[in-house]
Order: sequence, then C-alpha cells, then structure tokens
Amino acid sequence: MNLREANLYGYPIWFKLYTAKQAFGMDALRPQDWDDLVSRMTNDPKLFELFYKYYYKASPVRPSCDMECKKKILCDLHSGRSHDRKNLCEGIESRIDSTANTSWKEWFYNTISVSLV
Repeated sequence: MNLREANLYGYPIWFKLYTAKQAFGMDALRPQDWDDLVSRMTNDPKLFELFYKYYYKASPVRPSCDMECKKKILCDLHSGRSHDRKNLCEGIESRIDSTANTSWKEWFYNTISVSLV
C-alpha cells in the first residue's frame, strides 16, 4: 500500500509487493529452503538488501542495517527461538564478519590500485 495514494484518495490501494519464491529464487517454501536462503543471504549482501527491503515492506523510511543488524536478523531467522542465539548463530556471525573483512580488503585494494594508475 502506498500511504501517499491512500491519503490522496481516502482509501488504500493494496498490491502484492513480492513472492518469496520469485524474489529469492526459492524452489519451495519448506524449512530447508528458508535455511538455504539464510545461508545465501549471509554471503550475498545484495540478496540480504533485497530481503531487508521486503522485511520493511519497501518503506522509504526504513532504518539502515549495519553488520550487527544483519547478524541479528539472520540469526533470528535461523534460530527461530530467542534464547537459542548463542548456540545457533556463531557460524552465521563468523561468516558475516569474514564477508565484511573481505569487502573492506577488496575496497582498500581497489582504491590503492586505482590511485596508482
């Protein structure tokens, strides 16, 4: 629903924003498919950004999501229970941290390479 249009016309105009299968390339919506999606989002920042956009219903005022935010969301999706984070999230958090370090190293290397040319 677009709030501006709803306020303009006095009633909401509902539309389907996405389907998980199409948006995230899922074969089905079984638990193992969702687990695979969480795993892919851990390593693919663009896929996570798309998920985060839909997580906030494509709101133009959604807050930004840093690495800690990403860890929390993906760990919550993976564990399903709030008190299991410590046991189930170490692998996800370490993969996110290694991706962040790689991204920083790539940025630094690319910046140096470009400035030397």
